[in-house]
Amino acid sequence: MPFCPNCGNELTDANKFCKKCGAELPPSSNNQELVDKAEAAGQDEGNDEEGNKREITQSRAAIVIAIGILLVVDLLAIIAWASGEFDRPGIVFGSIAIDIFLGVYMLLGRNWARIWMLVRATAGLVFVSIAFIVAGDFPSVLIQVGMCGAIILLLTGTSTRLRLAGSIVLVVVAAISAIALAIVAPFSAESELPTTPETLTPSSFTTYTSEGFYSISYPPDWEPEMSIIEDAEKDIKNWAKGEGLESVNEMQLVFTGWKMTEDGDPPFVMVQVIPRGLWPLDTLVEADRQLSIETIGQYLEHSMVRTTIGGREAIVLNWQGRFPESTSLTRGTTAYIAGEEFLWAVTCACDDQDSDEYLDTFDDIVRSLRVEY
Repeated sequence: MPFCPNCGNELTDANKFCKKCGAELPPSSNNQELVDKAEAAGQDEGNDEEGNKREITQSRAAIVIAIGILLVVDLLAIIAWASGEFDRPGIVFGSIAIDIFLGVYMLLGRNWARIWMLVRATAGLVFVSIAFIVAGDFPSVLIQVGMCGAIILLLTGTSTRLRLAGSIVLVVVAAISAIALAIVAPFSAESELPTTPETLTPSSFTTYTSEGFYSISYPPDWEPEMSIIEDAEKDIKNWAKGEGLESVNEMQLVFTGWKMTEDGDPPFVMVQVIPRGLWPLDTLVEADRQLSIETIGQYLEHSMVRTTIGGREAIVLNWQGRFPESTSLTRGTTAYIAGEEFLWAVTCACDDQDSDEYLDTFDDIVRSLRVEY
């Protein structure tokens, strides 16, 4: 404890004058230390304030960039919808409305909006990427991972500079992937698939109509199997109401019929349906083709063309193969039609040795299917 050099009075570290004699005291090391600490505290406070302002500015920049990336994703979705690759406008424009809503409230500093945006980006990163992987669309996987990953990085973490730098890297990767996709797309199998115009159903055909669901036409000497059709209609009506869809994981038969012949296997027609979800037609057709390759012996495709049937996108496939326990080859024609809610597949087939007689009729039958869902 210091003492006054003039009168010997005991002093405290903070004294500048002696309380007893009033003498001015020389600055002691302790006093100087207190002064230094006060000055340092003032400098630190100024630095903290400046750092906080910088952090707030950078965080706001991160939010703005995240919103910009989301809008780019929404723009790609609009392009996909406009080009016919994705036919769910409600989902596209609903997502855009949600993004704008969350973006506005993020800019207003609402933490709940940031949390929901993270949930949205994480769902896109996981589930949409899985869908692209299943579809074999790996460039789109990279785009999805890059953009959603950048959004997650921008809205989380502690180092704003690291978040900004990482997001830039991810977006660059996404941009390169998009360019690669644009270059490769014109050479894809889809663009090479030949197209044929829609044809008219022969006036001599008989038409079966399932009111509000589908109709199909066939030659007058063909007979539908009504017992199977009536049972199937109960299921499809429930599906239209959204009931029982969770248990449908493979093609379901909704119509069948055939032409009775004196010898050999009769030519037949069958209509099958499965909920299509968000899958494009080409992906669903490719999945069914792979199943045919695995289950039908000596499977061979003679032709595959893109067309429209009843104003809906369709692919018509002409094929042959040997079914299990069959002693002869089967020749058939299958048309895949993209409905609003379901993928429809209508198949006509007969013994290969009778194919010359029936192939034209098969083509007319499969192209006569009209669907409502």
